[in-house]
Amino acid sequence: MSNSNKEDKCHCCDCKDTTIKVPVILAEPKIQVHIDTTITFPTPVLEIKDIKKRLKITQCKLLLPGNKLFIKGFVRKNIQYASPVFGTPTTVHSSLQSLTVDLPFTHVEDLKGKFIKKPLNTHFSYRDEIEYASSTDLSVDFPASDHLIAGSLSQFSQVHKEYLNELPFCELIWASFVEFDEAINRTQGSFSRGVCKGKSILPFEEGTFTKLEEKLVVDFQIKVLQKQPVKVSDEC
Repeated sequence: MSNSNKEDKCHCCDCKDTTIKVPVILAEPKIQVHIDTTITFPTPVLEIKDIKKRLKITQCKLLLPGNKLFIKGFVRKNIQYASPVFGTPTTVHSSLQSLTVDLPFTHVEDLKGKFIKKPLNTHFSYRDEIEYASSTDLSVDFPASDHLIAGSLSQFSQVHKEYLNELPFCELIWASFVEFDEAINRTQGSFSRGVCKGKSILPFEEGTFTKLEEKLVVDFQIKVLQKQPVKVSDEC
């Protein structure tokens, strides 16, 4: 009992061996995924101005009992680019446009040997049936001393037990991106203004494209948690 409690002469209970239920960190794996795709722009691209990326996790499931962590998600990529409106041999007039695309990925991470704390033991629900013996008389085609002996179809008992386990869940800690983008259909000196408007000239060194080949490496860290009972000891 603390000195302040003694002075106030108030009752204090012993809080030792109190059990609380809190999220416990099971693992913090670092994961790497690779994305290789082609992005198609709706209008000709003269120059990429800015690219912003965000990692989005849509599914993170630890398969129990087991060590496999199933992850689904995508990289949200916003590309701001200059698209030419018209040009001359020495000038280009452009508009600033934006394209947002989602680049999906899937990954399975093996957490064997990576657990900080093991998940709780998985309890399985079960159902048992009790069958009763039955003896019934047979038809007139059988001797009177004969009976049909079998399990009863009109009487039965059942025992059913259901367990509700704590499902592990995930949190995203950080993510980093390394990418290489390359235009794969770039043409110089002119650009298409559409089917009806034909082509417009550009300075000889300028060019446009509509397809971009994307190679992306994504590194990120996931925190896998599960609500577990934890004992705490303290004095009031």
